[in-house]
Amino acid sequence: MSRSNQRASATTRPRIPRSSLTLRRAAAPAAAVNPFLGPRGVRDLSGRTFARLQEQAYAGWLTGRRVGVAALLRVGLESGLYPATALTAAFAAPTPQTALYRLLEQTLTALPDWLDALARRALLEPTPMPSWQPFVALRLDDGPDEALFLVLAVQSVWMHTVHLDGLPPRLAIAIAETLALIGEQLTPACFLRDLAGCWLDEDHTTYAALRDQHLPDDAARWAYVHDQTDWLNWFDWDEASFADWWARMDAYDQPQAIWLRRWLRRPWRPTDVRLRGIIRRRWRLRHQAALRRLPWWRWLRQAIRVLRWTRRHAPHRTRPGMSPAGLEEDGGTSLEMAQALSFDEPWEPTFCEDYYTTWLESGEDCGWRLPCDPTTNALGATLQAFATGQGLLIGACQADALTQGRDLAHL
Repeated sequence: MSRSNQRASATTRPRIPRSSLTLRRAAAPAAAVNPFLGPRGVRDLSGRTFARLQEQAYAGWLTGRRVGVAALLRVGLESGLYPATALTAAFAAPTPQTALYRLLEQTLTALPDWLDALARRALLEPTPMPSWQPFVALRLDDGPDEALFLVLAVQSVWMHTVHLDGLPPRLAIAIAETLALIGEQLTPACFLRDLAGCWLDEDHTTYAALRDQHLPDDAARWAYVHDQTDWLNWFDWDEASFADWWARMDAYDQPQAIWLRRWLRRPWRPTDVRLRGIIRRRWRLRHQAALRRLPWWRWLRQAIRVLRWTRRHAPHRTRPGMSPAGLEEDGGTSLEMAQALSFDEPWEPTFCEDYYTTWLESGEDCGWRLPCDPTTNALGATLQAFATGQGLLIGACQADALTQGRDLAHL
């Protein structure tokens, strides 16, 4: 055999029969097939089709709401809830309507934590901090003419009770006036006395007429009501319930605390004058070392600082960023009635049971409707003021709790 033939035979690989190759392929395990998963080309086509349908659905929802959505996205951007690059990426995305809707969803999801963080900054103490988020919930409502509203919907009633009877009258009046300004300038809140004044209108008229008779005791008053008036046709009274009613109305009309009687007789004054009066009262008490050690003193200093900042940045508005014309024509907001400020007076428990039971059983949709306007930062400023005011109200309750149990007789 020649040398070339020997080299060829040495390098030639043995040929495998086709039958053996067929058997080897058949022996390999077959991959499991998902009957709900089509071929790759079909999956890509269905995914693109679904993305287009989703884009059209989001575009339909955003149409007519773009102004309000822009206001909410501005709040999220200026509050640091998402970076500016996220907004740029949303407009440049293959499905921009879907991306904008997702960004809006991210903003609404992050708003409660942002409000909670702002409220904590205004606290008197970092703990104990009550869970106040269930008090309100955020939702979006459509308004007339393609308007969009961010609604702080009431979830529960939250009462803020403070005890000021043991404090010096000047300090107690300053605290009460500061609470009033917080309810007017920062977060919607009202005094339980103001609610009672509206709710007990007929009772107060009857009480005043009976008081003018100058009768000596409950027995004489009951005899007068029973024999000389027709009030029993309007009031469900017997002699015992009448005595309880008289005691409650007398406590409401003629409170025992000196500071409260003085404060109720105060004349109406503009906001700036009232704030200057609070500062002046605190300045006159600054030399009393015992007062400066009270938690109320620290709370009052912090609240004055916040209110002065508010007046400097929004001097012409009822609340920062919210002019009265910005609210709906029906005006009132029941958010004020859901968190009332009380002084633990003897008439309050019975009134709260009657009033709030009737109010909650009415099924009224309660909340604060904030118009979404992107041309100004009204929405963001109002939300920031709301959270800061909530923190101050919680701080007032903390100051009250820290003051309870202290000996205030030497003040």
